[in-house]
Amino acid sequence: MTPATVHRHAGSLQTYHGAQMWVTEVSVLRLREERGQWMSWQEAADLIGCSRHVVAKLLEAGHLHQRQVNRTASLSRASVEAAARVYAEQQAAAAQARAARQLAKEQALLERTAPPENGEVWIDVTTAALLLGVTAHAVRQRIRHGRFPASRRGGPLWVRRADVEQASAVTAFHAKVDAVGLGDFI
Repeated sequence: MTPATVHRHAGSLQTYHGAQMWVTEVSVLRLREERGQWMSWQEAADLIGCSRHVVAKLLEAGHLHQRQVNRTASLSRASVEAAARVYAEQQAAAAQARAARQLAKEQALLERTAPPENGEVWIDVTTAALLLGVTAHAVRQRIRHGRFPASRRGGPLWVRRADVEQASAVTAFHAKVDAVGLGDFI
């Protein structure tokens, strides 16, 4: 506590007037204790873990107790500590709700984009194209024209791995036959 603070509050402290103004130690300690019951908006924001704007909203909502004093700490420490607990609980609940929404969104996306679950191995069109040595567009064209069986679940197309391996074997056989020159005899 600074001497200026003591002089400012000298009228409310116990003083002994003589040639000089005297202040007792007990009255200074009482003033310190009284001032410790109040805090500034910035201190409240730091304690709560929010901005001064949120402190103003908490004050408007009636969660904080304020005294009308010029240039001094004006928020009750007890009300700020209680508001800090409430605010922390609200933030934890909001974070938990956000996490639940994110998890639900991820599960919905997984359900829309996961391959069918019927005991067979399914691969996507891009992987099928790599195995066949063609583009993904060529695989989709074959599916569209009915030359390649596929299943759509949600957005992507899924192809059975056995069908891709069979088509790959047929392509390899025809490539070998064409290389040998027996294509006209088969």
